[in-house]
Amino acid sequence: MRSFLLVITLVCVSTVVSESAFAQTLYVPGGGINNLPAIVDTGSKSIVGFLQSGGYAQFMAISPDGSRAYITDPFHLVLAVVDLATDTRIATIPTVGYPSRVVLSNDGTRAYLIASNAGVGPFYSVLVIDTGTNTVVAQVALPVAGANLAISRTSPRLYVGTFGGVLTIDTTTNSIVNSMAVPNLLVLGIVPSSDGSKLYLIGRDDANSSVGYVLTLDLGLGTVTVLAPLGFGPADLVMTPDGSRLYASYQGPPSAFTGALVAVDVASGGVIGTVPLYGYVGEIGLAPAGNEVWVAVNDPLSNAVEIINPTTLAVTARITGFWGGAHDLVWAPTPPVNYEAEASGNILAGKARVVSCAVCSGGAAVAGVAEPGSGPTGGSLTFVNIAGVPQPQAELSIYYQHSQSVPITAAVTVNGVTTVLNFPPVPLGATGPSRIALTIPGQTISTVKITGVQGTSSSSLTIDSVTVQ
Repeated sequence: MRSFLLVITLVCVSTVVSESAFAQTLYVPGGGINNLPAIVDTGSKSIVGFLQSGGYAQFMAISPDGSRAYITDPFHLVLAVVDLATDTRIATIPTVGYPSRVVLSNDGTRAYLIASNAGVGPFYSVLVIDTGTNTVVAQVALPVAGANLAISRTSPRLYVGTFGGVLTIDTTTNSIVNSMAVPNLLVLGIVPSSDGSKLYLIGRDDANSSVGYVLTLDLGLGTVTVLAPLGFGPADLVMTPDGSRLYASYQGPPSAFTGALVAVDVASGGVIGTVPLYGYVGEIGLAPAGNEVWVAVNDPLSNAVEIINPTTLAVTARITGFWGGAHDLVWAPTPPVNYEAEASGNILAGKARVVSCAVCSGGAAVAGVAEPGSGPTGGSLTFVNIAGVPQPQAELSIYYQHSQSVPITAAVTVNGVTTVLNFPPVPLGATGPSRIALTIPGQTISTVKITGVQGTSSSSLTIDSVTVQ
């Protein structure tokens, strides 16, 4: 049985926007006067405006539906929440210290922020923010300084890069549950693998000329492997949508202006190529389709962003005019397209049936799905006429509920190819369906069938909807 590249994500249901085209937009915190975020049209490769309500911006995260931006403002010690459609600040959240990196949970219901506080309380902490109420709901004290954050897509885990290791925070309890050693390195960037088994890291060796490395941390074994060495001042790390390649950046020695972008093959760990860039090379913004690599480069004469072709590793364009520098490169997401389980035209078989569901999108769902067998002893649901996303990959998210304390096994068939998934229990206190996601490379989704697997327990799922993004 051939399987897709699998991503499993535990989240509560998020707001799903209507099917509409989203312009390819890149936000660059720090790009405007007083560090306002610059707005870049990626088609014309030009700055088209600035977020006036963004404040003295350093780092930024955007909600999954593309409606809101969460922007760290270290000058005023706050996190700004901005409505992107109207360029209106809708909330200003004190950060109890100097804010740096910010990330959102997979469903956008929580924001996580590193803060350092010279006053009362823990000196270093991760603030947990409820994005529904825009309030701090928890503060996780860190034993050492945090340098970066990453959210797992396969489990309720938040990873914090520190000097000498990676801390793991359980996002259901907001507590540190593990500390993994990365000896002698400051972990500046973390990229979780798609299956959740590994973390890819970029680290800096301050005891050895501040050189950098790209590494793999095996979460099961706890072992660290060096994939590739880097030059002075490692800066950022990203992964391509299909998980085959990593891009790492480093600044170069002080006053030398000889930074570079390095492409690394994930399977072999070999360096595919190095792109020298004149200036201090910083953040990387990989285009959602993986067809362009955008890199912040600050040199003595200008603050710029270089665009690189991933096939040729040649610079194809350069954008200048970022007044305060390009502190972060953040792409506006393509909003998901929603398909309801109870919609007319879908095929229900066996025990599958439409039921009312107050917490489900559309107020209804399909129950009795995925029991083994057929006819009266089982149930299946087939979504038909799904208009997918013709990109190098598409993400299919399944929103579901069940009352079991153990996972329920189901077979998910997309365009005729089947993957067997374990649907985890819905977290305690969840106010809506949970989500499980498949990352599907290289095709447009048309049909999705969810059914049972022979030889497994006879429990069933209630399916709310699926989304394609």
